[in-house]
Amino acid sequence: MSPIKIVLGGPPHSGKSVLQEGLKNAFLSLGYKSSFFFTGAPDGEGCWYQITVRYHPELAHKLKTENKQKFSTEFTELIASHVNQCQLPLTIIDIGGLPSEENEKICRGATHIIILSGDPQKFDEWREFANKTKLIIIAEILSEYHGKQDEIKPLTSNNILRGSIHHLERGEDVSGRPMVQALAKHSLNLLSPTTIHKITEEREVLDPYVEIIRKENVFDVKFIGNAQNDKWVKEAYKRLDEMETTGEILGGGPIKITGKISMAVMVPICHKLAQYFSAISIFDPRLNRYVVVISNNPGLKVGELIE
Repeated sequence: MSPIKIVLGGPPHSGKSVLQEGLKNAFLSLGYKSSFFFTGAPDGEGCWYQITVRYHPELAHKLKTENKQKFSTEFTELIASHVNQCQLPLTIIDIGGLPSEENEKICRGATHIIILSGDPQKFDEWREFANKTKLIIIAEILSEYHGKQDEIKPLTSNNILRGSIHHLERGEDVSGRPMVQALAKHSLNLLSPTTIHKITEEREVLDPYVEIIRKENVFDVKFIGNAQNDKWVKEAYKRLDEMETTGEILGGGPIKITGKISMAVMVPICHKLAQYFSAISIFDPRLNRYVVVISNNPGLKVGELIE
């Protein structure tokens, strides 16, 4: 089967680079490790940008400023050649935010396109762009920065995934969002049955790990892969040790923990973090609030509900 090369297109400030990083992690969570991502825009934001923003925002801004440039003939030809020559089963290309001649040249070697836009009125010009470059549209997604939840609509008769995704914020991991998961699965369905079978086999041996991401005073915990609690506890401690080494566990004030976490893993996480912070609260989805479970902070009482 010919390689699948999916363009991630749409107007500026729609959240394309955030979605790109989310898709990368969503493919991994689904057990597919053979996708390739690269940036086809000279805006200074390479595939390194999102993860750098998460842990070192000032460095990310500095590197972006230093690497930002304008489209040139040389740059356009170089990226177009990368698109043409890539023979991996699945490639995602994040392009610039304008349906320009440069982007037309870059995309002529691709096969499909995902359109992401914060403005519903912009979809038509990107549909026209897809028609010019002979790209098959597989998804049209409305980016709602101030939205509260994703919306996934039934596939259209021509197999286009439509709906919306909320709050694509730089530095945040959006791989678990319903739309990102749906888009990842929809993209993988473009691959051959042989490749899908291989994904299933790879998923069975995918090494599980615990992902803990800190965003200010919130620690977001996720289990990646399949394992039992004895493995998850070890992986949680391993990740917390890494965070100690990198300086991600700093502070002293109250913190919040969110995520689908088993009790067996929550206990050691709280034990570890309680050494650094004055209070810990855990998100309860039924109450839609955080419950204070540990506190040496005079302003917070154990059992108190907070936003």
